[in-house]
Amino acid sequence: MKRIQTAFIGIVFCCAALTCNAAVVFDNTTSPTGQVNALLANGEINSFEHGSTVTLASYERIVNSFTVRMRILGAGPATFTMRIRFYRNDGPAGVPGSLLWDSGAMNKVIDSGAELPYTFAVPNVRIPNAFTWSVQVSNRQINMSQMGPAEHNPPSVGSSPFGFWRNDSLNIPNWQFVNQNEPPFSARVSAEPIPGDVNHDATVNILDLLTVVSQWGACPQCTPAACPSDVNGDCTVNIADLLATVANWG
Repeated sequence: MKRIQTAFIGIVFCCAALTCNAAVVFDNTTSPTGQVNALLANGEINSFEHGSTVTLASYERIVNSFTVRMRILGAGPATFTMRIRFYRNDGPAGVPGSLLWDSGAMNKVIDSGAELPYTFAVPNVRIPNAFTWSVQVSNRQINMSQMGPAEHNPPSVGSSPFGFWRNDSLNIPNWQFVNQNEPPFSARVSAEPIPGDVNHDATVNILDLLTVVSQWGACPQCTPAACPSDVNGDCTVNIADLLATVANWG
């Protein structure tokens, strides 16, 4: 029993560190509209929190990279602090609710002219099919012109509605969906499959467990396509893969 528990713990860490080929599951960076969301209006130093809801296009759900494209008007550079958050839309009437990931405050620099990409390494955060990501800026200095996420439409991968969520409270969230004629924010989400999602339906359940059992044993062709039940990539379907599937249930 102790051996199984030790193996289970080791598998959880192994699966968390397992690197697969990441896929772009949402991309709205290829169709610029020329518009900029007014996250910061002229002269503002600190912003509210603005969020964009996205729906993913594929089954990968373990996010490892996120990119937002920002732009500042006027002339010259600006320094600022940026914060990205991911939320479930599980609040009342579907508003952003449970926090999935918070990048923390990160110091950045932007220059006027073309929109610029800002990429964040995400620590393998599991997300649902649709979620809201938000951006917030503080301590903006030097160039005080309008600044915010660039707006693109349509997305080339996945989908995102017009309009955005605005949270104008720092203590008790006060989300409102506003500006419903405004194009969605420009962003890209890259993700890896959920370990144990053998049938690629974006969830881990009894169907995956049964598939693992049905493919038990050595994998003559050790590739994800030929042996999808080989969760840990050791060319054999065994108790390690079974426990990895159970560890990622849901």
